[in-house]
Amino acid sequence: MVHHASWRWLFLVNLPLCAFAWWRLRALGDDDRPHPAEGKPDVAGIVLFALAMSAGLTWLSWGGHRFAWTSATSLALCAAAAFAASRVPALHFDKDVTPSIATTE
Repeated sequence: MVHHASWRWLFLVNLPLCAFAWWRLRALGDDDRPHPAEGKPDVAGIVLFALAMSAGLTWLSWGGHRFAWTSATSLALCAAAAFAASRVPALHFDKDVTPSIATTE
């Protein structure tokens, strides 16, 4: 993109995304009342989410540049990200923890 236009043009791409985010946040309303957290914090969910995001972003950023897409490193990062991401929702079925990411209202 920056070869055909100035790098400043990339900032214009974010304007529709910001408008969409603003519209969705306004739809949430004025819910300023505190919601008490019940149960213990979801430490395992937080760790698995961080692992999934770190492995996934490393795989997408470095794949094809620092290692081949089909290399053992690439496949290991992809598998780690997929496994960790698939385990996060499964942890929320446990009623004793307060989920770090709300899956239902």
